[in-house]
Amino acid sequence: MDGIIILSQYNNLIDAGLERTNAVLRTGELQMRPVLMTCVIAGVGLLPAAMVIRNWITGSEATCRGCRRGNDVGAIPYSRDFCPY
Repeated sequence: MDGIIILSQYNNLIDAGLERTNAVLRTGELQMRPVLMTCVIAGVGLLPAAMVIRNWITGSEATCRGCRRGNDVGAIPYSRDFCPY
């Protein structure tokens, strides 16, 4: 998604009459913040999933409470072989 936005900005600057080198530099100046914000938010959003997977692989039950509460298919006891969370 970020690549499309960057290329769109670059093409707009080329169409406006800037030279390629100046268009690349200007695109970098204009799009650096939005791209970094997108990457940071994606990383923060995936952090909880990474923590659950880490705990599931190591056998820690601290964050995997979904099976003990029950889920869509009924109350299935906690099992490392079948844990949808």
